[in-house]
Amino acid sequence: MLRSDTEDYVAVVDLSREAIWLLKAEEFRTRAQPLAGGRFHLDWLVLSLGPRQRSQVPSEDEFQQYRLENQLRSGL
Repeated sequence: MLRSDTEDYVAVVDLSREAIWLLKAEEFRTRAQPLAGGRFHLDWLVLSLGPRQRSQVPSEDEFQQYRLENQLRSGL
C-alpha cells in the first residue's frame, strides 16, 4: 500500500482463489509492516504451520472477519 490519507478501506485480492478481504485503512496500517517511503506491506500465511510451529506472521484464519462476504453481512 502506498502512503495516502484519502482512502477509507484497503482491498486485498487473491485472484487465483477469487477471494477478497476488505480492511479499514487504519486497521491495515496497524497490521502491516511499514516500508521505506511511507509504504506498507501485509503478509499472512495461507496454510497453517501446524500446532508445533509458531510464526510471527499471522495465519489467514485471523483475517476471516475481513472477507468481503463477511463484511457485507455485517453491514461494513
